[in-house]
Amino acid sequence: MLEWAASVGEICLKYLDESGFSLWSDSLYTWARIGEQKRIEQTKKKGRRLNICGLLEVGKSFELSKLTKSNYKKWEKQGLYIFLLPSYSPELNRIENEWQRLKEDELAGQMFSDEYELALAVMEAIEVRQNRNELEVKRFRFD
Repeated sequence: MLEWAASVGEICLKYLDESGFSLWSDSLYTWARIGEQKRIEQTKKKGRRLNICGLLEVGKSFELSKLTKSNYKKWEKQGLYIFLLPSYSPELNRIENEWQRLKEDELAGQMFSDEYELALAVMEAIEVRQNRNELEVKRFRFD
């Protein structure tokens, strides 16, 4: 219903979600010659997790803080309605699929030496997906 309303221009529907990345990315599949074993060298440390938040707007399950929840009524008066989705529900939250594609198609099997190198790789991967899928991407930093 909400997606239909967005498709006819009645509402502006957006999906918000957070995802984490680490220095060691999963190797989903690989190949090797018969009798050889594929090896991926890992860094000495696993490093800190890089967390990013993404907002996907349709047409062009995150944890809420007490401050966010306290603003619900004010935002509703301004025409902003928040619908909470069940955790880990990719079929309901379109951005979940983008995170999966980013991790499996752009970053899989890569090892990064530090958090800075990881951040650069994630930004580059997002730009690749942006260009390939003609998405509008804006980057913000929150301290």
